[in-house]
Amino acid sequence: MEKKLTVALIKPFDYQPFKSIKLLCELIVRALTSAEVEVVTVTPDGFLGEATKGIKGLHRAVASIERMTLSAVFLRAKLNRMEREARASKRDFVVLLSDQSLGVLTNALSGFRVAAFVNDLISFRATSDEYGQKSGWGQKFNQRVNLAGLHCCNAYITPSEATANDLETLIPGSRASTSLAPLPLSQTLAPFPADELPARLNRLWRQKGISTPPYILHVGSGAWYKNRLGLIHLLIALKKNNPSVPALVFVGSPPTEDEASLLKSGGVIFYHFGDLASGDLNILYSASACVILPSLIEGFGWPALEAISCGTPLVITDTSALGEYFGEVAAILLPTPQSIDEKNQISWAAASAEAVQILLALTAEERRVIVARGLSHAKAFTPERFREGLLRGLSLCG
Repeated sequence: MEKKLTVALIKPFDYQPFKSIKLLCELIVRALTSAEVEVVTVTPDGFLGEATKGIKGLHRAVASIERMTLSAVFLRAKLNRMEREARASKRDFVVLLSDQSLGVLTNALSGFRVAAFVNDLISFRATSDEYGQKSGWGQKFNQRVNLAGLHCCNAYITPSEATANDLETLIPGSRASTSLAPLPLSQTLAPFPADELPARLNRLWRQKGISTPPYILHVGSGAWYKNRLGLIHLLIALKKNNPSVPALVFVGSPPTEDEASLLKSGGVIFYHFGDLASGDLNILYSASACVILPSLIEGFGWPALEAISCGTPLVITDTSALGEYFGEVAAILLPTPQSIDEKNQISWAAASAEAVQILLALTAEERRVIVARGLSHAKAFTPERFREGLLRGLSLCG
């Protein structure tokens, strides 16, 4: 009979507002619990970081020092107690970091078996001056410390081959101890019933004080790698060729003042919805002309999976995990812009606009073919497949 397992799941610090990581932690708990693994979640203490989070420069310095010292000491004490309790119950004990940013804490984890869920390595690559990003010494220091910590892990779990390959580049030899765990949906999404959609959609848009407009959807944060600049220039290019181009709807972070100004100068109508209940998000996906995700890099691409699960045509770049998982079912697979330079983005948008315009002009039957292909593909991203990847990664800890 195999020994039962207790997993200490280390969550991000309380002051780290990463919604996607919080959703991931919930998925991990559900998946492992369904496999009869005992999961105990632990949020590292960060008293000083919490107290200074409103002061950007000071917060970064204080948080970095605290994570390597006080937070690590308190975490070690908690884990020692958990391990003793697990051993007393004749259970194996493994520590699972929920995100690569927690690599800084591994100096507290010597002697434990440790696996790290590496969602992406975007920050590491950005501080290597890729994509034209400018990183300060503090950011580069934090990433070096995190990477040094990840070197000490026994095993890794990644949501995509693209991230596993990035990890192998940064930590040679890691591929042999890396398990792939493609993410399932974090919420229930499906094509909204056609007979109910118009009424529910009008109710949602009444919050904006208008009737439902035709619209193109972008879901996600305003982080640089999401490439909102390219998206905006793409809509501007579409507007030049077609004055009746649909509005642009942002779900997630609102457009910045500069982004809003650029959209207005290009004559693009745009709207923003903040955090939505899953039902309202389902409605927006289902009624969208298409979802456009022109990312420069992704670790997985949850909005892409959400879009095809709702029967929405998907437009993506051929980058990393997006191309890996969704390239074959995307309505349009665009080349990835070479840099974040605005001149490059304008050129990329002009070259991409025609393909998007053709998509917008598809017949209902042509659209149904694309939708059916996406819905079929979405079925592969199951909780069972995710659970198997997690368990395989934990087993690699030895």
